[in-house]
Amino acid sequence: MTKSTITIRLATLDDSDSLTDFRISQFKSAKEFELLNPSLLSKQSGQIFIAELDNKIVSTMQVEKCNDLTELNAKTTNFIPTQFEDYPCYNLTKGATIKELRNTGLNSYLRLLTLRNAAKTNINSLVGTSYENSPRLHLLNELGYEFYEVNEKLSDYIKPNGKVFFFSLSKDKFGFAIDRLTSETEPLIKEYIINNKTTFI
Repeated sequence: MTKSTITIRLATLDDSDSLTDFRISQFKSAKEFELLNPSLLSKQSGQIFIAELDNKIVSTMQVEKCNDLTELNAKTTNFIPTQFEDYPCYNLTKGATIKELRNTGLNSYLRLLTLRNAAKTNINSLVGTSYENSPRLHLLNELGYEFYEVNEKLSDYIKPNGKVFFFSLSKDKFGFAIDRLTSETEPLIKEYIINNKTTFI
């Protein structure tokens, strides 16, 4: 039986419309928050992983390097906990995967690519925001992420339906997380051919 191929590449400006449509369709189905202004999902920043199957986007993740609190604060919809100081960091946002491929390890594979790069650079942490009852919280906890309950900024982007969490993974835990995600993504690699075309920096 021939395996299907999942191609992973970095988004370009030509992907703007299809990427925005994908984000809106996936975020509208989220139960942990309400999407108030879908048009804001069109903004591209940093580098964006796109995973495609049969030439259609099936998963995505945006990665932005932030060198200090000022830069990170400008990239988030929530306030940053005062105890967080692990800069520079990669801020991972707008991660989404189609329903049919959730729990296959695809989103974890994109996180793994980011971690492998961070481990070779001066990046001191991976950070992000999640919401109460988000399905990925359990895995992030297993990877060694620290969680801080924070307040959401006043915006017209999203409205959380519960608690908001800022989470961070420090550099001393990168190795463990890489090993854990490598194991987590083994079933994905067995089922699909992964064509990684990224030159992630």
